[in-house]
Amino acid sequence: MKSASTSIEALMAELRAASADLAKSAAIGTSRMVLRSRLSNAIRDAEKAERAAENLRAAASAIVTGHEQIGLVPDPTGDIEMERADT
Repeated sequence: MKSASTSIEALMAELRAASADLAKSAAIGTSRMVLRSRLSNAIRDAEKAERAAENLRAAASAIVTGHEQIGLVPDPTGDIEMERADT
């Protein structure tokens, strides 16, 4: 009886270790997914900021050179098309 009990305990210990490893892998995978999502959002925000800066530069340049004034508010359809392409 002792040997059967010992082997069951050994199997249970192996099962617990495997379960802990699986839980750790799942936690790591979830963390990576969250980080990937945050990175994607940061890149998208940086691209929007870059476009806004370009619009400001163009408007300032047009004012300084006396050319036709460019609106500071960008055309929203460009952002909508970018967001659709991201999803």
